[in-house]
Amino acid sequence: MTWEERLAQEGYVIRERFATRQPPQPLRPKDAEAAETMPEGTLLSEVRALAKRYSWEFYHTFDSRRSEYGWPDCALCDGTTLLLYELKTNTGKLTMEQQRWLSLLEHCGTIEAGIWRPRDLPQIEQRLRKGR
Repeated sequence: MTWEERLAQEGYVIRERFATRQPPQPLRPKDAEAAETMPEGTLLSEVRALAKRYSWEFYHTFDSRRSEYGWPDCALCDGTTLLLYELKTNTGKLTMEQQRWLSLLEHCGTIEAGIWRPRDLPQIEQRLRKGR
């Protein structure tokens, strides 16, 4: 097996003698009903995949039970913009602490903060694509 074949097998794309790994493709709900019932963990996977596709650094605290209450689920940065978003199911409710943090962050002026839900996936992708 040649090195080009080996890299291709591992998910790399060779262009002009440079090898780059293809970012993971986001999972897409097969229909609107699937998006309506999408759990928060799946939404997290979707947002993570979109962040990688559009070259954003992505951070999510694995286990926040020992952290301060209310801090947003994920942070994304492209080098010029910082996004802090709480992920919720389509029917999920914010806690008082989450409301407080998001309100404070939204008024900072240099940070974009808010809530993302499964039904927002097209807007999430559009937002992350713009940041490139």
